[in-house]
Amino acid sequence: MGGKMHAGTYSVRDFKRLLLDNGFEHIRQSGSHIIYKREKETLSMPSHKPSQTCLYDLIKQYNLKVR
Repeated sequence: MGGKMHAGTYSVRDFKRLLLDNGFEHIRQSGSHIIYKREKETLSMPSHKPSQTCLYDLIKQYNLKVR
């Protein structure tokens, strides 16, 4: 995952790493969704290949810092 990420380049693995780098902790997997928690925030994301739009919306909603 070197360098900046551009549109269309987020894999599920890259996005999970981004969440961990931003202080989220993997809590559990419930059905087809993975649950992450950071302090008082809870984030649920599909465990299958989510759309890039979904991932970008999560970045904005949770103010994730992209390297």
